[in-house]
Amino acid sequence: MTQAQERKAVSNPLDIQVGGAHYKGQGLQPFEITYANFGYAGIQASVYTKVNKYLTRDKGDHVENIKKAIHCLDVQLHYASLLKE
Repeated sequence: MTQAQERKAVSNPLDIQVGGAHYKGQGLQPFEITYANFGYAGIQASVYTKVNKYLTRDKGDHVENIKKAIHCLDVQLHYASLLKE
C-alpha cells in the first residue's frame, strides 16, 4: 500500500507512522501532548518546525524525509478539521 493509499484508508494520521514505530507504542504521541497543552497554535508551530527539519536535513533517505514532512502536514490537517467540528 502506498503512503497516499494509507492516508486515505486511515481517518486519523496519528494511527500511522512513517519511518518506524517508536511513537505508536507510547500511550500518547508528542503531537497529542502538544495539542493538549498548547492547542492548535502548538500544532502549527510543531509542524512548521518538523517539516522544515525534514525538508532541509542531509540525513538518511530524502524520499522518506519528504514522506515524514507530508505526514506532519496530514497531522496538522487533522487538527485543523477538528476546529471546524
